[in-house]
Amino acid sequence: MEKGYVQTSCGLTWVKQKRVISLFPQEGSINLPGSTFSGLAVDAFVCRTCKKMVVDYAETKSKEK
Repeated sequence: MEKGYVQTSCGLTWVKQKRVISLFPQEGSINLPGSTFSGLAVDAFVCRTCKKMVVDYAETKSKEK
């Protein structure tokens, strides 16, 4: 696996099922807030063989609902 980052221009949210994006986290979600001006960069690892990414959010200010 290769170490790198997942970057976004705002926040990143993990949810169990696809849904309409909301400013208010729903039960079971994990929100990694970003800033409109500075965005968000999270440590991540990628396996180019199996096409998987693993995001390490241990050092972020996550909000788990």
